[in-house]
Amino acid sequence: MNRTFLTILFSLSLAIFSACSDDDKAPWQELPTGPITGTDAMLTFNGDRSYGTLTVDAHDAQSGTITLSNVIPGYPEIIVDVELDEQPDGSFTLKGTKNLNTPPAMLPDSRADAPSSIYTLTAEGTVSPDGKAAVAVTSALTTKAEGRLAGTWVPGRLLPLAPEAMPEAPVVVSFTGMESSPETAKIGPTLSLILGNLVYQTIKSVSFNPDGNVTATFTREADFLKMMSEGIDKTTGTYSPVAGTWETSGKNLMFWYCAGDMLMLTPYVPNILDQIMIDNGRDPNENDGAMAEIEKIIIGKLTAAGVDTDALITLFAKINKTGFPIMVAENPSGISLVLTKKMLDPIVKPLLPALPALDAKLDAMIAANPDDKTLAMITQELFPQLNIEHISDLAGLWNNADDITITLNLIATSPKQI
Repeated sequence: MNRTFLTILFSLSLAIFSACSDDDKAPWQELPTGPITGTDAMLTFNGDRSYGTLTVDAHDAQSGTITLSNVIPGYPEIIVDVELDEQPDGSFTLKGTKNLNTPPAMLPDSRADAPSSIYTLTAEGTVSPDGKAAVAVTSALTTKAEGRLAGTWVPGRLLPLAPEAMPEAPVVVSFTGMESSPETAKIGPTLSLILGNLVYQTIKSVSFNPDGNVTATFTREADFLKMMSEGIDKTTGTYSPVAGTWETSGKNLMFWYCAGDMLMLTPYVPNILDQIMIDNGRDPNENDGAMAEIEKIIIGKLTAAGVDTDALITLFAKINKTGFPIMVAENPSGISLVLTKKMLDPIVKPLLPALPALDAKLDAMIAANPDDKTLAMITQELFPQLNIEHISDLAGLWNNADDITITLNLIATSPKQI
C-alpha cells in the first residue's frame, strides 16, 4: 500500500467524519437563528396579538436568550434570558422573566432611565426548528409603580353647581384671570357642566390594570342634544345616564405607571395604528413589525387642517421617554387627576391654528342643515355661555387666561389597597 493511497484514504475518512458531524447536530443547534416574523411568529402581549419579531439564540439544550423586537409596547427591543426544554416533537419550550427599570416609550425609538423597576416581564412559549414560534409575554407593574391607582374607577356624578359637589363632579374647570366680568366668570362653571356631562355619559369606567394597561368602558353614541336635554337633572343635582351601547377598549394601546404623585400615561402609537388597520379590515401582519403607513396619512390630514404637526412631533420626541405626566391627588371620594395650563400648553397651542378650519366646517354644516337642533344649541346657547361667537375665539380664551386647571374626579369601585 503506497503513500498516495494512504493519503487518499485518510482524506476520505476526514471528509466522511466531517460530514457525519455536520449532519449530526444537536436538536438545539437546529433552532432558527434569524428573525421569526409574520404568521410564523404567533406572539401575544397580555393576551392580545402583537405584530413584532422574535429572534432565538440557543446557548445549549437548557438555556438561551430571546430578542423581542416591537412586541412589547414602548420597548423597541427586549432581550430575555430563557430556560429551554426539548419536547418529543423536536420543538423546545422556553420561559424567562426580566425586570424593566425604564418606562415605556410613546414611539418605538427611544427609552429613558428610571431608578427602580417598573414592570416585570414573563415570556413563555415554544419554538421549533422549522422556524415557527408561539410566545406569550405578560407584564406586571411593581408595587411601587402601581401607587394608589391600580383598580377600576368611575367618573363622579354630582353636578358642579356648588362647592360641596366639586369633589364628586366628573370634571371641574377653573380659570384664573377670567373673573373680571359676569360674562367671563361663568366660563369655568359652564365648561365644568358640559365637559362633566360629556365624560359621565361617554365613559362608564376607567381601569388602571396591574399589567400596566389602561382600558376603558365607553360608548361611541354621543348624542349632544340628548345629553344636554336629558342628561342633566338639576332637581337631584346629578347627571342622569342616557341610552348608549358600552364597549371596552383594547389592550396594549395605553400604558401607565406612577412616579411619586404623578401618573405617567403612555399611548403607544404603533399599536393604535395597528388597531386602526384592523378596524378598517386590514391585516397588521403586512407591516412585518413596522410602523403603519396610516401614520403619514393622519399627519398629512392634520397638517392640511392647520395643525402645527411639527410642534406636535417635537413634543412627542420630548416626552416619549417617560410618558405624559398628570398630577394625582386624593379627594374624599377617590382620586383627582389634575391638569394645568402649563402642562397642556404644548398640546393645545399646536392645535389652535386649526380652529378657523373648524369654523368653516361648522358654517357649512349650518348652511346644509339650517334647522338642526344640535347646531342651534351649540351656536345659540353654548357660545354665549362661553362668551364667544366663533370656535376660533377659543384661542383667545385660552391665551388670555392666567391659568387653567382641569380636574377629573374618579370614584373607586375596586381599588387596590396599598
